[in-house]
Amino acid sequence: MAEFKASNVDEAIRIGLEEMGLTREEAVIEVLEQGGFLKKAKVSIEKKPGAADTVLDFVRKIAEYLEADCRYEATESEDRVTVLISGDEAGKLIGYRGDVLDAIQYIASVILNKEHKDYKRVTIDCENYREKREESLKKLAERLADKAVRTARKVRLEPMNPAERRVIHAALQANPDVETV
Repeated sequence: MAEFKASNVDEAIRIGLEEMGLTREEAVIEVLEQGGFLKKAKVSIEKKPGAADTVLDFVRKIAEYLEADCRYEATESEDRVTVLISGDEAGKLIGYRGDVLDAIQYIASVILNKEHKDYKRVTIDCENYREKREESLKKLAERLADKAVRTARKVRLEPMNPAERRVIHAALQANPDVETV
């Protein structure tokens, strides 16, 4: 946050936006003093938080609440925000089979897309959990497909979220001996 003074409010805003390299849409502007006779106008200007900042702030608050000391890396593209979490206590943010991580990701997505007009997909990963889980699901799919072929019986899996079901279906798509439903 920076403060700017000028003979009137509009001039102070113009000077501040120029110095900070922002447009009005990218800034939060607060008029501190209107100015007047022998008194300059004073405004406070700060950059609006971006999508990555919004998601990162939420994730940090959750980690703080869970008393998990973590490191964060956030990246933002045109249609996606990705937050990578690491640290010795990062496992607290994963939960049982990723349920806490999925919940954090869902709520972060709701918060972000409520505040910003352009929809952005949110991905939150902790200690590369999502890739490890995908690999274990692929191995599970292959094992159970072999069992189904060997026993000539249907195999039922535990309930999964849509993303995990998609991994199972994709892993078995090329196998002509099994059908996934």
